[in-house]
Amino acid sequence: MAVLIFVQFVPQTTTAAANGSAQPPSEPFQNTSQAITSTRFTTLDPKRIGIDFVHRPDFELQAELLVGDSLVGGGVCIGDYDGDRLPDLVLTRPVGGLRLYRNVGDFRFMDVTQSAGLGDDKMWATGASFADLDSDLDLFVCGYAVPNRLYINQGNGRFVERGRQAGLCRPAK
Repeated sequence: MAVLIFVQFVPQTTTAAANGSAQPPSEPFQNTSQAITSTRFTTLDPKRIGIDFVHRPDFELQAELLVGDSLVGGGVCIGDYDGDRLPDLVLTRPVGGLRLYRNVGDFRFMDVTQSAGLGDDKMWATGASFADLDSDLDLFVCGYAVPNRLYINQGNGRFVERGRQAGLCRPAK
């Protein structure tokens, strides 16, 4: 079983550039032979941040589909689908469908998969991409042994599947 662990990057504080811009000054790479003594990542509690996504292999399905490794096919997609200027997450996996996590701020997320109309737990999703097809972020999801999906953002927190109508849905094997 693979477990997805989220960590939060803790950036180093830098001063503004001499010209007063918000861009930090350019600095050469540090010598990597020196030991890093400061904390670079912090493990975050899944219950606190609201992400309980687990990527599990299904060995029966693996044998049935003659796939060498059913761990292949997990993906991460980041984008602001709801326009609140916070990065939301889509996570994919072979068993249990994809999950859409809405960023509610302070590095906390809410699983909105069902309410967003993305609740197909039988889909082996191999990856996802946000794309702006009609003035907001729509979602394209690649499937293994199932048709790909194109979810059109309705602007109200919900998506509607339109892959077949758009001609982007390859047939299942």
